[in-house]
Amino acid sequence: YRVKGSKKEIRCDLVCFINGLPIVIIEAKNPVMAGGNPDQAIKQLNRYQDRERGAPRLFYTTALLLAINRVQAFVGTNNTPIQHFLEWKDPYPLTIPDVEKMIGRTPQTQDLAIVGILQPENLLDIIQNFIVYEVESGKIGKKIPRYQQYRATNKAIERILEHWQETEIERTEKESVKNRGGVIWHTQGSGKSLTMLFLAVKLRRIVELENPTVMIVTDRIDLDGQITGTFQRCNFPSPIRATSTHHLKELVSNIDQVPGQTILTTIHKFQEQSRSAIYPELAKSANIIVLTDEGHRTQYKGLALNMRTAMPNATYIAFTGTPLIKKENITTSTFSSYIDKYSIDQAVEDKATVPIFYESRLVNLHVEKQMMDAIMEIELEEYDDEDKEKIKRRYANLRSILGAENRIQQVTIDLYKHFREHIHKNGYKAQIVAVNRLTATRYKKMIDALIREQHNIECAVVYSSSPNDEGDLLTYQTTKEEEEVLIQRFKDPEDRLSIMIVVDKLLTGFDAPVEQVMYLDNVLKDHSLLQAVARVNRTFRNKTFGLIVDYVGISKYLQKAMEVFDQDDVTNVLIPFSDALENLRIAHQKAMSHFEGIPKGGNIDLFYQAISKDDATINEFVNECKKFENTLDMILPDPMANEYKEDYVITVKLQEYLRKLGKGGLGKDFRAISKKIKELIDDHVRASGIQIIIQPISILSEDFDKHIQNFARSSKAKALMMEHALKMEISEKRGDNPEFYDSLSERLEQIIKEYKMLRLTDADFIQAINPIILEMRTIRKTASNMGMTEIEFAFYKLLNAHLENGGEGLNEGVKQLTEEMLEELRTFIVVDWKFKDDIQRKMRSQVKIQLREIEPDFKKREALSIKFIELAKNHL
Repeated sequence: YRVKGSKKEIRCDLVCFINGLPIVIIEAKNPVMAGGNPDQAIKQLNRYQDRERGAPRLFYTTALLLAINRVQAFVGTNNTPIQHFLEWKDPYPLTIPDVEKMIGRTPQTQDLAIVGILQPENLLDIIQNFIVYEVESGKIGKKIPRYQQYRATNKAIERILEHWQETEIERTEKESVKNRGGVIWHTQGSGKSLTMLFLAVKLRRIVELENPTVMIVTDRIDLDGQITGTFQRCNFPSPIRATSTHHLKELVSNIDQVPGQTILTTIHKFQEQSRSAIYPELAKSANIIVLTDEGHRTQYKGLALNMRTAMPNATYIAFTGTPLIKKENITTSTFSSYIDKYSIDQAVEDKATVPIFYESRLVNLHVEKQMMDAIMEIELEEYDDEDKEKIKRRYANLRSILGAENRIQQVTIDLYKHFREHIHKNGYKAQIVAVNRLTATRYKKMIDALIREQHNIECAVVYSSSPNDEGDLLTYQTTKEEEEVLIQRFKDPEDRLSIMIVVDKLLTGFDAPVEQVMYLDNVLKDHSLLQAVARVNRTFRNKTFGLIVDYVGISKYLQKAMEVFDQDDVTNVLIPFSDALENLRIAHQKAMSHFEGIPKGGNIDLFYQAISKDDATINEFVNECKKFENTLDMILPDPMANEYKEDYVITVKLQEYLRKLGKGGLGKDFRAISKKIKELIDDHVRASGIQIIIQPISILSEDFDKHIQNFARSSKAKALMMEHALKMEISEKRGDNPEFYDSLSERLEQIIKEYKMLRLTDADFIQAINPIILEMRTIRKTASNMGMTEIEFAFYKLLNAHLENGGEGLNEGVKQLTEEMLEELRTFIVVDWKFKDDIQRKMRSQVKIQLREIEPDFKKREALSIKFIELAKNHL
């Protein structure tokens, strides 16, 4: 589908219209051809929206953009960054067996996405209820649902409606009230706040629910602010944030008289001044739906009892981002059964989050308890045993040990070196979790002392202030406004504020995708630990993992935390860093397993021959190389990675070779590599005089022959490179002269067919396609020899091809007619004529009149006039 842009025309593969409006744009790639990776399709979709290079007007009404390649399908919307295009893996409300029955084969992700998104009911539902516009940092971002958000929202509504048709008496029975609710467990980083927003939006539009009151309840002020912010930034109609217990009581008391409100509050506001006082019933209505965040903690204690007393007939749906405790299973017994689950493993597999690795760096940096006891015995020998124990409890506790100045100095040196070499080099940021406020200020001072101007690093500290603070605690205090500025700077990838030191703030509900590492120097337990470590699991640019560096020894607390959950729910919460080394070994082994017996200094053709059995083997190798690169980047610059460097460089050279041959689905820029990997290539490749990143050279260039001689050493490789370059050039040029390039394409396909049937040798194949290359290179000269420009030659070829005896030689009559027709057409050219149907109708009429000289058949004249105007769109 062709659209005129500000400077050039764009050609979309598929455009889906609803009532004449372009709603979905699909870019499709061939997975075995160059550029077959969906990333290339996404880049193309984003280029189409660019004011300079695309046609942004086409996207004014689009809801969804799909990048597909037969096997995969990624969905985004206007201006979605490439890393936020995600696969849609659920055909809900259908099941995968339903789709298999529908299409008669095992469905690929592309099939699931098409069925899940483009069924009319689903697409209209997404457009109406699941697209929001959120203002962040002064920019408006358009957001669409992930498949688990869409599924959970609709399953929650199904659950509510299932019991909604009961009589008023039945609807207010205790068990009925409970059965309307349930639990949605979506792991942290998978977009709970937006899921709550989508559900609130759709609840308003369900006719049977009669405009319910929706209450959003959190158990912390920061979560309340986060969710309130999401609702407000997305322009949700008039959410009311309860400012106090009294204000909340007023709002709830008015629900029966004023339905349809959206109330946001913390659970703590459901509390009388005297905790022993009985909380009153405030609203009898069953038309209240309460969405509670982090429902596994305070929501089922005394405060929750007050909430249920206040609204006894409300429906309660609990959202949680961390797993539920297995033994008591309190949450599901309070909120009914699960509505939807989206686990840690699923989120990582979907690339909605990145895996989190755990590394302990305790060696020589911690204080053994026995040593501490021995020191204390010497220092306190004049005190009696009772006083000794009092002093130890007060001064020799874990907090004072962790905050010891000498220890902090050692940790800081190790931490800062690790950050610069492993994290900051790739453009990511870090949090340090200190044991207390004083220790946090010590970290700040010591890191500032290590920072140099060329490091381009800045460090900040955030903690709760007290009016009694003095000394360093007073020096580093921040107001709420200053804290907000620091947070925004930290979230900004381009800002030099790279290290944020915290104590208890910014450990939950804090979302900074650029953060890759958390240096943990405080003991966190259970849900607090799981929530804190999830700060590093957000996706961002080329980020492939998050990292927890443990300086305090949380492994025993982690193990204890894991034991209280179902094992399936906490699989891969934290992956030991030793697994990263094992993953590197496995990835290296898989990538290099194709080359047994080939010396590392061998000819690149030998390596290519080892994987060139078929396209499937080549694609498998390319995927293995990406895993090898990602795991190597995780380890670099640790010396443990050294043994893999040489083999990695071989895979880079071979991938570049495949790109030149048009194999493996590799585009022009097949590697979005990290700075550490670039440095490795610089050290190991350019030092050997081989330049890896070479700009593609057109087959029409005078340098192509020289380039192919230098790059491809075997005749097989030369043949493949020439075939690929010819196909690409013909594809790109076809619109300029369809008849000329179609004839070349037919000749090329016939030669390729003979070659694949082994009727031609490599040398024969090269000799057979050389005349085609020569014709392409000399098209301008051919036109000139016939007394025409290239544009006139294109129209001449089109007319001449439709004559029964057009012939190969110059037909003077057709040439003259071509010149006359072009002269007439140019009189119709006005601004934006390609978008004006009336102008194009007049042009077609004029063409049909002039075609009477060579074509008596009206239907043939009609078809030829359409082709003529299409060609005019490319040239006039």
